[in-house]
Amino acid sequence: MTVPETYLSLTKPDGTSIEFPTNSATYLSVAVEQTNAGELVEDVNGNLVDLTDPAFRKYRVSLSCRQNVQLPAVAGLWRGQELTVALPTTLREPGSTPSRTAVSGSVQVVGGYVEYRPVLTVAVDFNSLEETEWQGMSSGWRLTLLEKPAAAQIDPIPLNPELQITGNTYPGGVFTVSSTSGTPVNVTVTLDGVSIDPNATGGLSFTIPFTASSDGVLTIDGDVAVDTDPIEEPLSGTTWVIPLATQSNMLGRAADSADAWPANVQFAAQDGSLIAPSGSIPSVAGDSGPFTLAKHFAIAFLAARPNDNLIFVPGADGGTGFANGNWNPGDVLYENLRTLTNTVLSNNPEAVLRCVLVQGFESDAVNAMSVSAFNGAVAAFIDGLRSAWNAPDLPFVFGEMADDFVGTNADRIAIRDAALAIPQLHDRVAIASSRTPNVLDTYDNTHFTTAGLVELGARHYAALSVADTWQAPEPEVLGVTRVTSAESSASSSSYVFNDVPVDDGTVFVAVTMRGSGDPELTSVTVNGAAASLVGRREAATGGQQETGIYRANGVAGPIATVVVNVSSQADRCGIVAWSVSGAGSASFFSTSDGSVDTLSTSLDVPAGALVLGHATTVPSNGSGLVWYGLDQDISGREVSSNYAHTAASRLFSVREKYHVVAVEAGASMNHFVLAGALISPQA
Repeated sequence: MTVPETYLSLTKPDGTSIEFPTNSATYLSVAVEQTNAGELVEDVNGNLVDLTDPAFRKYRVSLSCRQNVQLPAVAGLWRGQELTVALPTTLREPGSTPSRTAVSGSVQVVGGYVEYRPVLTVAVDFNSLEETEWQGMSSGWRLTLLEKPAAAQIDPIPLNPELQITGNTYPGGVFTVSSTSGTPVNVTVTLDGVSIDPNATGGLSFTIPFTASSDGVLTIDGDVAVDTDPIEEPLSGTTWVIPLATQSNMLGRAADSADAWPANVQFAAQDGSLIAPSGSIPSVAGDSGPFTLAKHFAIAFLAARPNDNLIFVPGADGGTGFANGNWNPGDVLYENLRTLTNTVLSNNPEAVLRCVLVQGFESDAVNAMSVSAFNGAVAAFIDGLRSAWNAPDLPFVFGEMADDFVGTNADRIAIRDAALAIPQLHDRVAIASSRTPNVLDTYDNTHFTTAGLVELGARHYAALSVADTWQAPEPEVLGVTRVTSAESSASSSSYVFNDVPVDDGTVFVAVTMRGSGDPELTSVTVNGAAASLVGRREAATGGQQETGIYRANGVAGPIATVVVNVSSQADRCGIVAWSVSGAGSASFFSTSDGSVDTLSTSLDVPAGALVLGHATTVPSNGSGLVWYGLDQDISGREVSSNYAHTAASRLFSVREKYHVVAVEAGASMNHFVLAGALISPQA
């Protein structure tokens, strides 16, 4: 077993750790003090009374290390910056339960006391470094940290009477939870990929370890949550209003099924009056039903709530979409659905909006609508209707296009995939699949058969329970999470760089290569998978030198093997690898010149974009390379004798239309190349 130099750990809010190189924390000194002396007063009888607010019972942690030690990576920590510190020292408290979070495996109960190493959320209060110039070593460093929250006293979790809980309830342990009636209870557990139905009724039971928080959420194993708040179940006999939107499959082009409409279903006529469903139901543009999809949604819905009533608002019309100006705010069909739904709600004050059912997008696919334009139109459609109806949590169910219609057409595949990704961008939406668990039949590629519409209606109903509680994942924030470089001075036509540190996800690789036989970059692989070329540039003074930027998606960290292949033998090669989160599209920029000491280019950088830069020089002047307009990631590195490269990046919060990126060598260079990538955030 290797004993570490220190058990101290400091972690930033983004999860990155503060590095402590060898001999930076040897014989670390740790002091843990109370930050507040308390408020002690004497009453009229001379009794000492403690008036201290428990919220101010926090710790001050002082860390220091002296006597010619290496500097840890703490220079960038400023007063007020939040950190998480796991202390190497032990606290001893009365009782058997730690008052603070404990380092895993550190808790011991001895007699009537508990001993543990605490984990504290802190803010930097003081940061000091001391260094002696000529010894090349640090004389010492000191860091003072103030605990942010006091240890929370967590109240037992409130439960609705029909949700029974047994076992330990504070601050952690093992519990059993069960639903004792048929009333739906919002209990969601995801463990090893298995989910319990969030609307599960009587008979639900499980036992699992947990820790509790004051907001009523139980956290299990750090990444699984159980929300014990009950669903507010509407009274039996509720009248629901359900708008029907977009295209002809919502109307139904095939013959109607033989099943009867449930008695408690009505449709809104175009004047707002209510009519009974029939084989031919007028819609906004004069199209008639038979609305087979809506019928079988209603059959499934009312089987679960037989005393309720449904009012469908028929807004769909064949051949319509976003691209041809029908369903955007202000378009005729959009405004008709909006106003007609408001009329129905006004005429029937007891009625409640339940959801919006959408079946379409074929026209957008035929018109080759761009994915970015489609995403924007969907967002305006959802947000606009929710706002117009004052229903911010209104669920939407989007039906998938027919598989026969999509086929292998690239434009149709793009719109289908964008539609399937709507839940990644919006809360309370879900997809009714046309392919899972089986592909639904069509009779003319575009339109579903009667049997297909029957099944699709049932799938819309099943998807509604998902939409009721769906929350879109937080989007990745665009930025560099890790950057590193590697160099080789060998002669080769294939350079293998092993153990390159990377994070999971997207990695951009800048490659510089030089050889006497006019070699060219032919490919780059990351962990065996081909990276796509963003762009490449030869030195202006000859074809012996080339720089390229490549992109690899789906990279698995924490280390990768990067292979650079060259058309013929080169004499040297260097790479820079940026791990980038939230990366969208990327474009290439470059410039090159000879016998100059500075290269520069002007960029039109959109707000929210990330710029990566890579520069190479001959002869070598690595130590003199300085960036302007970007923040240096990799200082000048020798690829080989007489050949150096450097890298930089910057995230832009606002647009800079004429932003100058420059790299200065401090002396005239013969083969100077500046290249880079401008990266947009994910759509």
